[in-house]
Amino acid sequence: MQRLNYGFALFYNEIKPRDPIQIKYGFDMLALHIHEGKFLIQLAKMLMFCEQFASLNYKDKYKLLKNSWRLIYQLERYYSSIEYFGCDINDGRLMLDDTTAVDLNKINCDKEIDQEKFNKFHGLWVPFLNKQLNLLINPMKSLKLTEYELVYLIAQILWTLQDDEDYSEQTRLVAEEVSEQIASELHNYYLYQIGLTNYAHRLVNLTKLIESSKVVNNAKKDVFILAKIFLSCKFDIKKSELFDWKE
Repeated sequence: MQRLNYGFALFYNEIKPRDPIQIKYGFDMLALHIHEGKFLIQLAKMLMFCEQFASLNYKDKYKLLKNSWRLIYQLERYYSSIEYFGCDINDGRLMLDDTTAVDLNKINCDKEIDQEKFNKFHGLWVPFLNKQLNLLINPMKSLKLTEYELVYLIAQILWTLQDDEDYSEQTRLVAEEVSEQIASELHNYYLYQIGLTNYAHRLVNLTKLIESSKVVNNAKKDVFILAKIFLSCKFDIKKSELFDWKE
């Protein structure tokens, strides 16, 4: 965790919000994808500070990154938004990239988009937004997640292996070892660094964020798929295995 924490500090310095922040009322998909690319590069650099990750073969490192980055990206964006804008549950501003935020409470139709199509897409989008708020954003605001806890969640997401993936035996052993290690280090953090002796309830709420992140991520995928099928919306502006939705 210490090496990952060090790597996160360098990583976060590259992708954190930077003044002045421009507030928008719609999604700039090109800017979003450019920032995702920047995020992926910096995340890969961060993970290489973790000796256990760096020791793995290329194939397994790639699979771990591919299977974890979307959940990590989602949690980091919410964390950064809360760090910058605060914990008011009525504040719908969400960081899009490092200099732009979108106000989820005031999304409107871009002049280049057909109003009827926007209204239909918005109808698909609203249930997802409610799920995003109720399962992730508001719980994270209530928890006031610390940087150390975010790094712990990143480590948990990274080292929770998919049962259907063909990882090497070495990688499975390393994942098991690291999972035990980070649990012990989180215990020490709560006990000795912040003086929290009864942290069971917080830990439960903390780990629930991972499952909630999966639910929200799948809900987002469903919205895009439905929009492509029924509204003929196009979202793909780049081709890469890393950006494919994991079915």
